[in-house]
Amino acid sequence: MSFKVVIYRDANYSGLSQELDEGSYDVSNLTIGNDQLSSLKITNGFKVILYENPGFSGRSKSFTSDTPFVGSDFNDITSSIRVDRLTKKTLNLVSVKCIKPSSGIDDFARGIFGTIGGLAGGAAAVAGATVTGGLLIAATGVAAVGGAGAGVQVIEGLDHFFAGADDLYIKVDSKKIWPNSGKYKEINSQQTKETGYSYQIPENGTTIELWDYDSISSDDKLGYLTIPESHNAGYFTYLVSNNDEGSVYEINIQIVS
Repeated sequence: MSFKVVIYRDANYSGLSQELDEGSYDVSNLTIGNDQLSSLKITNGFKVILYENPGFSGRSKSFTSDTPFVGSDFNDITSSIRVDRLTKKTLNLVSVKCIKPSSGIDDFARGIFGTIGGLAGGAAAVAGATVTGGLLIAATGVAAVGGAGAGVQVIEGLDHFFAGADDLYIKVDSKKIWPNSGKYKEINSQQTKETGYSYQIPENGTTIELWDYDSISSDDKLGYLTIPESHNAGYFTYLVSNNDEGSVYEINIQIVS
């Protein structure tokens, strides 16, 4: 069902009904009529707030599950309604680890990039969601078909030390979120930076971008990861890279429902 809520004029889900999606419905939007609601059905993950007056004012009463009778205190007095999504999933950007900074590609690195490119086609269906820009290499609590290891790729050579360093900063949905102070933090191969950044995943998904600061020319993107709101809960490590820059990074995230 694409609609989130059904309201009914009579108790026990009977009589004239109206389907509602997420949003606000004032008295003029209630096709079952003013002061007529007696029962309602609610899709999991949503909350319905009934108001006794138009304009979402006066007494209110909230519901989060199917209700065959709204109670004598609210029967036939609803004049406006809000349908809200319950708390969205939270993404904790735990840390970022540099496997290889953007310092050119030697034979060893060329082998890693070849492996990543060969496996990248499997990234679309990992973790029960369509993730772009990254390759899943570790997962805990993933409910993907096939068990906890479904979609997880094994890549050799990620513990190799590469020379060079990047001047790293991180963007989330085009907004710089790390570091809190300064334009960047230097990061070397096999070094991990914890971010301590948490936020709710928007309905249209979220994109994490790793950037290398350049004081002379334009900054260089080191890799990115786009995560849909439908992503399963748990701990995940994704490998991101940019062949043109020669960079390889791990992004470690936790998603909480």
